[in-house]
Amino acid sequence: MYISQRKLHDFNQVVLRFHQCSSLENFITEAMSLIRRVVPYENGVFFSAEPLMEVYDCSYHINTMYYLAGVQLMHCGKVLADITIQRTQKQHDFDNAEMKLLKMLGEHMQYTFAKLRDEENAKLVDKDQQAAVNGQPMVPFTAREAEILLLLAQGLSNKEIGERLFISSETVKTHLKKLFAKTSARSRTELLSHSMKNFRIDKKMEK
Repeated sequence: MYISQRKLHDFNQVVLRFHQCSSLENFITEAMSLIRRVVPYENGVFFSAEPLMEVYDCSYHINTMYYLAGVQLMHCGKVLADITIQRTQKQHDFDNAEMKLLKMLGEHMQYTFAKLRDEENAKLVDKDQQAAVNGQPMVPFTAREAEILLLLAQGLSNKEIGERLFISSETVKTHLKKLFAKTSARSRTELLSHSMKNFRIDKKMEK
């Protein structure tokens, strides 16, 4: 497997840029363009579970895509994000050298992603603790929202929460959207961190 010096140079520059990212949002928004410098593609998508965010980098209609490659960012056995890149049939498939480079990029990316996420989560916890000290009013949740939060804290997916509560996953999503709006949270981790510090059930509100 041969990797040119130019490719290795590009790889090192991209890795350096990843480690220079100052925030998780900055990291996610720049990820696809940086990957393209090392492994060229036509369509690409970065899906992050925490924070919930998708970044698309598309040049062609999805139906024209033929070759596909991807990498998962993992931390402590948990998937942090999925990255998928695609090429049209007119282009050549991703070769072994490109797959190796993509895998190597993934190893650096998952370290930086996890580091930035943990730093931001720590800041959010500090803010929540300070808010409690300052006596900021607690956010009222309906009984149903409280049930969803408790199941969310157990690590259940939308589908699993729906099965427990006998509601559809779409209904779960609707409740989660309301919870995100109430708390101004940007991720599930942030939502749980904020909610558990400001937990109050409003009996007057309907499920």
